[in-house]
Amino acid sequence: MNKICKDLLGFIKVQIIEIGGRAIFLNMAFCMTIKDIEKLETADQLMADLDSSADPKVDILKVGKILQEIGMLEDATDINEIVNTYNENIQLEFKKAHRKKIDATVKFNPESLESHLNSDDEIEVDFIKNCLDDFKKYSQIVLRFNNKKEAWKAEKSAEEYRQLFSELDHMRTMIHNNCINDLGGLNRLIKADDSAYSAYAVWDNDNIKDIKKIFRGDIGNAIIKQYCADVIKNDQKILEKINLIS
Repeated sequence: MNKICKDLLGFIKVQIIEIGGRAIFLNMAFCMTIKDIEKLETADQLMADLDSSADPKVDILKVGKILQEIGMLEDATDINEIVNTYNENIQLEFKKAHRKKIDATVKFNPESLESHLNSDDEIEVDFIKNCLDDFKKYSQIVLRFNNKKEAWKAEKSAEEYRQLFSELDHMRTMIHNNCINDLGGLNRLIKADDSAYSAYAVWDNDNIKDIKKIFRGDIGNAIIKQYCADVIKNDQKILEKINLIS
């Protein structure tokens, strides 16, 4: 017997051989490749956009095929297992990307945007959608950031690695800047209406009055946490509908 096994979250592959009735573990190491990560980024897009998909089940099965190809999933036909495996993966990546709290724990009130997204004011609606798109872009970059770094180190020359890392880091910083400005704009929008919410983004440090004064990592943590929560909430809702139809 000589086979390749992997952990449930798909990031460590272990070669197992059987010698004299004993299982021997070999080559236990991180083995995500650049191609693997690119496939995961495609899966990220599909799962983030399920609510606007013409056929969510087809897209979930596409994600299943991707997870199977990179060794994270055995059965690419079980949509429940596909969704659960994907959700476990982004939760793991969030934990790895989470930074130590410096200034405050930031939280969002996504419900505060609902009435504004249904507004007749197209400029307001477009503004909110652009903000949410920035949050999605930032989260997807950060969730795969460390894996990309490791893959580039393994597969690229030192010069290529420095160039690729510099470009990705610059992109992450620019989108992070956009997100911080977006949050300031969303807070002003919510504070200007008569809703039950005081702001879109709130935090637990009363000494800080402006979100731009909060440590960037604290804000980044909140953006990614909300993104993962939204993806999981949405895919569970869609999964429930698919299972009811089936």
